[in-house]
Amino acid sequence: MLYLVVGNGISGINTAEVIRERDKEGKIIIVTKERYPYYSRPQLIEFLAGNIDLDKLPFYSEDWYKEKNIEVHYGETALKIETEGKILKTDKNEYTFDKLIIATGAIPSKPNIENINTEGVFTLRNIDDALNIISYIKGKERAILLGCGLLGLETGRALSQRGLKIIGLEFFPRLLPRQLDDEGAKILQNIIEKKFSFEFYLGVKAQKVIGDGKFEGIELEDGRKIMGDVLIISAGIIPDIDLAKNSGLETNKGIIVNNFMETSAKDVYAVGDCAEHNGRIYGIIPACIEQSEVVGRNVTFDRVEYKGTLPFNSLKVTGVDLTSIGEIEAKEGCEVFVKKDEERGFYRKIIFREDVIVGAILLGNKRSYVNKILNLIKKRERVLNKEELINED
Repeated sequence: MLYLVVGNGISGINTAEVIRERDKEGKIIIVTKERYPYYSRPQLIEFLAGNIDLDKLPFYSEDWYKEKNIEVHYGETALKIETEGKILKTDKNEYTFDKLIIATGAIPSKPNIENINTEGVFTLRNIDDALNIISYIKGKERAILLGCGLLGLETGRALSQRGLKIIGLEFFPRLLPRQLDDEGAKILQNIIEKKFSFEFYLGVKAQKVIGDGKFEGIELEDGRKIMGDVLIISAGIIPDIDLAKNSGLETNKGIIVNNFMETSAKDVYAVGDCAEHNGRIYGIIPACIEQSEVVGRNVTFDRVEYKGTLPFNSLKVTGVDLTSIGEIEAKEGCEVFVKKDEERGFYRKIIFREDVIVGAILLGNKRSYVNKILNLIKKRERVLNKEELINED
């Protein structure tokens, strides 16, 4: 059995690992555009900040791939799948396969504004992006973030650790609108401004990049000009579906898959940020891991369904633990309990429907408490002592 995986990110490598656990003899080949072994994208931030060296970035060593008997072809772009003949064509080779898994992930979205491709404008998605930014910022003083989502804030924190002044421009009127409500966003903004001296412009829209061949600043739609030395765009991601489109697979915003993560072509699967399941592209690590498990089992002749992933983000934002699960705004018929301490950057909001937790925002909470809430949500346990739960240390 020959399993061919396109992409060496979290979805691709996890799928390969599940396959190897279940099939010790089958041949596994990974084809990837990147030139490096698998690394965790969140670690790019620590590399950008100067906290870890390049050689410490790979999560798995070359020896790990050898031990697992997984063959990797680096720096190779998959171009087209001949679905009838089960052949993958790349810019360097042709491969036959029994099962093919598309794990091409996503690419950074760039807003359609004037002069956006000027020198000094960057996105951060891979190691080469980070190396280019590190090289460019030498001797620079002011970095502008276009987009203050999770990645934008963390990128800003990393650059501030390298001594740059950070200016954040955000289209929405608050930080992290998908993860935080108004109150939580204000507390987080206060922490970041105090701790890292960020300067924020919220509810603004960029109109054009200022600079003749080299970035000098951003002109906003209202006419204001924000000057700086480098621009980092964090405006979300777009599923990388070129391979699927070139191969005649059914696509929408992502590669359309059914409950078994199968595409419209027999024995071709899609997983992770490039896959669209029931009209949804998750773009979060928990979904990548859960989908990888389903695909890995199904290509090794199991038959399990993917039932969707609970919207769940848990990470450090500029050194503060933030977890956002499920619904963050209360709807009709919900009970809401809140505990906060703005001075120490603590915010806790839990939303109940019929005594079951349907959502929570946990900013600056202990990991043990976060895990407890997550387990209660997953198990759909009824909670009767709500006051006690919200006030627990």
